[in-house]
This record gives sequence, C-alpha cells and structure tokens, in this order.
Amino acid sequence: MTAAPDDQAPLPLPLPKSPPLAVYIVWHPDDEGSKELSDAIFTEMQGNPSDGGSERIGIPVRVLTTTEQGPSRPAPLPTDPIADEELVVVLAGDQLLADEDYRTYLTRLRETLETRSPKGLLPVALGAATFSAQLTFGRRSAVRVTQSDPDRRRTQVLTAVLSAVGERLGDRRPKVFVSHAKRDGAQLARQVHDAVSSARLGGWLDAYDIPEGADFGEFIGDAIDSAFVAVLTDTYSTREWCRYEAMTAKRRGVPIAVLNALERTELRSIPYLGNVPVVRVGDDLEATLERLVHVTLIEAVRVAYARFRLSSAIKVFDHHRPGACPLEVRPEPVTVRRALQLAGDEPVAEPVVVYPDPPLPVVERELLQDTLGSSIELQSLTEFMVDPRLHTDDVAEVSDHWIALSVSDPSPEELAEHGLTLAHIGVVFAELSRHILMAGHGIAYGGHLELRQFTDLLLDLAQIYDPAVRGASAPGNGDGSSVHGEPATHQDLRVKAFVTGQIWDGADPAQRARALNLGHVEVVRLDVPPRRPDGAPDSDYFALNDDAVDLAATTDPADLARLLPTVARRDRTDPQYHDDLRDKRDELANMLTLTEMRRRMSRHQNIRARIVVGGKQQGARGRSSGVLEEAALSLQHGLPLFILGGFGGVGEAIARQLGGDIPMGLYTTEYERRATEVWPFLRKDDAARTADMLALFRSDDPYKVPELLRNGLTVKENHALLTSSVVDEVVPIVMRGLSRLLNSSGA
Repeated sequence: MTAAPDDQAPLPLPLPKSPPLAVYIVWHPDDEGSKELSDAIFTEMQGNPSDGGSERIGIPVRVLTTTEQGPSRPAPLPTDPIADEELVVVLAGDQLLADEDYRTYLTRLRETLETRSPKGLLPVALGAATFSAQLTFGRRSAVRVTQSDPDRRRTQVLTAVLSAVGERLGDRRPKVFVSHAKRDGAQLARQVHDAVSSARLGGWLDAYDIPEGADFGEFIGDAIDSAFVAVLTDTYSTREWCRYEAMTAKRRGVPIAVLNALERTELRSIPYLGNVPVVRVGDDLEATLERLVHVTLIEAVRVAYARFRLSSAIKVFDHHRPGACPLEVRPEPVTVRRALQLAGDEPVAEPVVVYPDPPLPVVERELLQDTLGSSIELQSLTEFMVDPRLHTDDVAEVSDHWIALSVSDPSPEELAEHGLTLAHIGVVFAELSRHILMAGHGIAYGGHLELRQFTDLLLDLAQIYDPAVRGASAPGNGDGSSVHGEPATHQDLRVKAFVTGQIWDGADPAQRARALNLGHVEVVRLDVPPRRPDGAPDSDYFALNDDAVDLAATTDPADLARLLPTVARRDRTDPQYHDDLRDKRDELANMLTLTEMRRRMSRHQNIRARIVVGGKQQGARGRSSGVLEEAALSLQHGLPLFILGGFGGVGEAIARQLGGDIPMGLYTTEYERRATEVWPFLRKDDAARTADMLALFRSDDPYKVPELLRNGLTVKENHALLTSSVVDEVVPIVMRGLSRLLNSSGA
C-alpha cells in the first residue's frame, strides 16, 4: 500500500467498531458429545484455524465451559459485553440438566439475559433431555435434536444456531428461491422445497408460488431477493430461464448455494454459479438436503453479518475515505459493478469497494484488478480499517521487513477465565499471519518444530498470500510476456524459523522437512556459551553466570555431579545415574541456547517488530517464559512491540504491567520451583530476572505506553490492543501500527 497525498485530512483514525453479535456456548464438561458440538459451532462462526484458505463468518465465540474447569458451574457472562448483541447457546444434555450446580447457574443466566439481552437464550435439547430442558428453561422453547447419526446431529444443531444468529442480526428468515430445469429437475426441486420448509425457512418454487395466468417473469424477478438454490441437473445450464435466474441472483448479491445433481455431463456451465458452495447429491438424499439447507443458511448469515460490519465501518471511516462502496459477497466483475451502481449517483474519482474478509489470494486479486481496471480499488474489510486513506497498488510489493511472532498457548485454565480455547489462539495467529504476508512482509518465529498444524498453516498462507507468488515460475503468453504467477516454491516463501541446535538435532525427518518447506531455517548453537562479563550489573539478566556456563559445556562426570547435587546424591550404581546427569546438562544447555536464539532474533537486521500473543506463565522450557523473554529482549533492543493482552497468558501479564497492575502468576512458575532443587545457582538469577523483565513494562501512565512500545499506535489504539479479545478488532490495529512504522519511514 502507498500513503495518500499529504493534503488529505490527518484526522485521527477511529477504532474498529464492536461486532454486532457474539455467541456464548454452555455445556457440561462430562458430555463429550456436547464438546464436539461446541467445537463445531466455534469453527462455523469464527473459522477453522488450521485451514488458511477457508472463509469464515467471523462472529466472535466464547466458551463458558471447558473440561479443565471440572464439573463446577461455568464462567458467567462477561461484565462488559464484547458485542452489541449476545446469543447464549446452551447444549442441554442429560449430564447438564442432572447437575444441580448447572441448573442453578442456568436460572441465574436466564435472569441476567432477561434484562441484558431478552432474546439471547437458545436452549438446545439433546435427545432424551427434551422434557427436562423445557422445565429448566420455562417458557423458552428448546430446539429438539432428534438425529442420532453424529454428522446429521451436528448439521441439525448448526442449522438451528445459524437460524437463531440470523434472527439476532435482525434478518428475516430467508425465502429460498429454488431454481431448476423442469425437464430433469422438477421432482428434486420439490424435495428441496420441502426440506427448506421443514427447516422453517421460506421456500419459493414456481410450481407453487406463481398464480395461473400471472406474468411469471415479473414474479421470478421479485422472488430472488433473499437466498437462492440452483438444482444443477444435466439440462439446467441449457435453459434460458435458469441462466436468467442465476444471473439475477449473482447481480443482486443474493446468497447462492448449488445442489450438484449431474448424472452424465454439463456441456457448458453457467459462470454466475461460480464462487459459491456446492453440495453433491449423495446416496442418502435426506442427509444431502439437510446439508444443503445448512450451507444455504451459512451463506445467508455470512451476508447478513457482513452487511452489518461493512455498513458500520464505512460510516465510521467516511471522513477519511468518502464514497466507499460495501460489497457483502466475494468480489467478481458483475458483483463489483453492481456495488458501484448501488452506491449512488455522485461520481467518485477513485472508488473503493470494500468486501468481507478474508482478503482475496494474491493471484486472484491481481487478475480481478486487471479485469476491472486501475480506477476501481478493492479492499477487504480489515485492509480498509487499517487506514482507508491508503491505496492498494494491485498487491503489496515484497519488502525486506520481517515481523516476529511470539505466539504460544497459555494454559487451558487461563484461557477458560476469558471464555477462550486453544482454537482462539490459532485463529488470531492465522489472521495475523495472513495480513502480514499480504502486506508484503515476512514472518519470523522461533523455538519449536513439533507443531505440525503451525508449520502447515504458515505454508498454506504463504502460498496463498505472499506477493512472491507473482512471477514465480510464471508461464509465458507466447509473446514473450508472462501471465500471473503460479504458487511459489519453498525457496520463495517468506517465513523464517529459528530453532536451537538441540531441537533441530532431536527433530524427526518429517518435522525437519515441514520446517524447510517454509523456506528458511536458522539453527542456533552455543559451542561456548557466553559468560557474564566482569563487572556486569545484576540487571543484565540475559548474561549467564560461570556455574551455568560450566555445566552447559562440561562432559566431565565429576563436574556434572558437583553442579547437579540433587542428582549426585542418588545411588551411583543406578543404571540411569549418568544418563540423568547428561540429560540435565543438555536441558540446561537448551535453556541457555533458547535465550541466545531469542537474542539473535531481536538483533536481526530484517526483523522490524514483534507481536506478542498468549504465552505460558508456567512450565517454561527456557530459563523463564519464552514469550516474556522475547518481549523483554525486543524492548531492550528498541524493537517495536505489539502486545495482545486479551488472550491471556504472558501477553495479559505484560498488559497488566503496562496498566499499573502487578501480575503474580509469573513469580511462582513451575520452572523456578524446580530450579531451586536442580540448579540452585540459577535460582538467584532466574527468579529475579522474571520480575526484572516484567518491570521493564511497568507504567503508571497510559500516555507513556506508545513511547515505551514504539509501535506507532496511539494511546487509545494501544489500550484496545491490550484489552480486546476480538480477532477482528485487534488484527486491523496491529496492521495499522505496522503500516505507520514501515511504510512511512521507509525502514
């Protein structure tokens, strides 16, 4: 992106608006089936963190029950709502309704919602619990789940939740237009209509809804306004009215789903049915139609939620980018032109069309931009909220900037206090990575190789969004020019992993191969660990004392026994005695090497900022929390820092320090208790260094936080970043700071 001219208004940019709706889930921790349903609801609303190419609705989800909390009552609703409206989904199985604590909790929850969100409760009665659920929830009608097959049961629950979400968004139940060819699709179309009606949605079928003698063209045009299902049979694309109906739905931005019922072949597909979900007819037609209704509702809710977020964002940023046009569906030439037509009659010199996240992949975006012309600009909602005054030059240019990601899972107990799960950390990591790569920057991370999902996700995102894909092995047009690039090879991908020699040597071939697929791996070794310089101040807590260095480097059993007294006191005839001495030495060596690895990252000339999310406060593998050490080293070396404090763990502890509070969790870590016994000479250094590192972030004045973190954000922007746990709020703020730091300075 390039900055707008200097004469444009330098008004302070507003913060992203709160989401219109949040979903909360309650279930009993002893009910494994309810947990699987809860996970499915999360994935449906917030997205699949392991699939970089998937779309997501983006509705925030909070889980008020986790298995780590045990059978006691779940967490209450947060005092400060994270969204304008709330929907609490109670997965009411037998275990939940038989637990007196949970029944008391549900009574209080219902009372809270009566004043806070009167229509915000959705009881879901699972199987035999239907009657008991009715007694528990009073006049609140419960969704009855009748399916026993796990897949169909999940589909039924998700469909019910989607229907409730659509209603909370103020959207009427969609009337589904069933488009079909009478020659070979009439019977199947009736079955689709019946399935839609059974789901309490409106259905529209010409055989039922056009009066005799009426102008069916006029009726058809008026009916395509809410949702559209195409029953794709062999003759469908040859029928003129089918093509007209599909084109009308596409032009109007109506949610579309396709039921693929092809038996032989389709000679020429209808282009207006592309870029939409497709359900294939299976052996079990009833199950197929349930999936079709479910998929259609997903699209309807996606469009309704996007309409809310786009309209509010464009209104908030109108002073900064007048004339922005919302587009609730994925950009295509026909939908973009329609959005511009609906925007009004006043011409805009450089119109921008804002569409829902995620951003288009680089190659698709470039192709679409060439088709539309340079006068029309496309921006995803997150790109628009970063700074609408910035203009996208087709796609970002590749820079030599690398952004370090310090993302690690807090303990499940810590996450549960915020209604979060490990999947939330995965989603924020995926969205940060997506937009960093899209902006033309590289990603650096360090410390481990064992998380296959982590490295595979980065590989997927890099291939989709890294601008290096342009021109990578690009085929020719036959006239000496090249067409749009193909996905890059691993040498082109801009992801760099830093690992210690101990971790690299202990990794299996598959782990190494996955890491190398990311493009770059730097292995850090300490042949001779650095010693604390003579006269070094005690505050230099990244230096090492002599005993630690001697232990990490020695191979002499006598030295090992002297430096590891708790192991040395054991029976030396024990076959494990010498192995345990060497294992403890190697563990310490890895701890010290991790510190050196983090130091090198903070000094790396191409790493220009660090983002902190989560991080364990207990059970660290290094001398102290790795995320805390990375943040402290970055601060010492003047590296800009973005602290996402709303996701628990070390990030929250740092955020509390910046707000003047003193978090206690990091002062009594498991490592420090263990260090007292195993490495007594490290106790003084490492117990103190945790407190000292946290003290670096101590601030009683919020107006000094931007100066301390040097991240280009204002006081209000930093406060939002330190407190929010909504992914679609924090990601634009981080990218806004990076844009100011890296684009304006030319660093």
